[in-house]
Amino acid sequence: MSASRAVEVPPPPLVWRLIRRHVLPERRERFRLTFAGWVLAVVAAGLGWAAYSNSSNILFLALSLTLAMAVLGGVLAAVNFRKLSWEVIPPSSARAGEIAPVRIVLRNGRRRLPAWSIRFHTACRRQRLEGTVRFADAVRAGTTAERFWEFVPAARGRCDLAVSGATSSYPFALFEKTMRRDTRLALLVRPARTAYRLEADGGRLIRPEGDRHRKGAGAELVGLRDYREGDPVRLIHWKVSARRGRPIVRETAEPGEPGWSLRLDPSDFYGASDAVFEKACSLAGTLAEDLFHKERLVALATGDEAFSPVKRPADVHAFLDRLAALTRPVVPVRPGVRRADTLHLVPGPGETVHVRHRDDTVGEA
Repeated sequence: MSASRAVEVPPPPLVWRLIRRHVLPERRERFRLTFAGWVLAVVAAGLGWAAYSNSSNILFLALSLTLAMAVLGGVLAAVNFRKLSWEVIPPSSARAGEIAPVRIVLRNGRRRLPAWSIRFHTACRRQRLEGTVRFADAVRAGTTAERFWEFVPAARGRCDLAVSGATSSYPFALFEKTMRRDTRLALLVRPARTAYRLEADGGRLIRPEGDRHRKGAGAELVGLRDYREGDPVRLIHWKVSARRGRPIVRETAEPGEPGWSLRLDPSDFYGASDAVFEKACSLAGTLAEDLFHKERLVALATGDEAFSPVKRPADVHAFLDRLAALTRPVVPVRPGVRRADTLHLVPGPGETVHVRHRDDTVGEA
């Protein structure tokens, strides 16, 4: 019994491969007739029927020109997408009620031919937002262009950004060609800013560790630095200046206003409405930013987690991201630990949210 041998099948000719590629494109590529394309198809069918019925050379010539224009449009549409690549860059942060720009960078890798009339369909499913990013101008060969989709998320939480593949009706708007390469990105929408009233007395919100300090003209030494124009001569550290060979000044500290911690505990909002909980998240985020800019924020916490110290803007941004993913409990849970300097939020009457320090109400939104 003779063993079977594998027979190598030669690849089809180049012409056939090109025809097959355009007639039966890959699944990520799609051709669709536009309204103008359907009109042209009807006109071509009418010209063909009239030409064969009347045996008119002029009608055959018109039919040939019509079909030639359709074929040329399909070839140019296919060439328009060669060596095109794009990148979707989400916004660094998104906030409910504020503009969040999504950047699309399109690169034309061809050497000679520009890319014409490229557009992208964008959507945020959970927010029910859709849009279109158009590259109306030509993207020249070997260059990069970028456009923005500016959307306004309506609510905090997770937002799934979807950018469909590139689409173009170039050159005659007879065909609409689409390169199916969808891009999906997950984005956390931070809570919106809100108006509030806070009447906390700085004298009674004293941290157990003592008051915060900031650089100033006090007596406590913070560090040394190089002399800058305008610094008082009395602050020059002469011994260190002589040792280093350049003027060195002392940085001192003056007592600052007392700082406090901020906690949003979802367990306090068990049984409250969703609108009240959303307002509490917005108030917590707004308070965190405002207190940080005033240098009066010590630590932040959500739920029953331990307090995280606040030393730089990234700590506040991390707190805002945690607020974006925070959910209201459906069953009672144990509240988190509160310190003597803690501001915490509780639901008030109606749809108000109160800011409490110990047993006193010091603000509301």
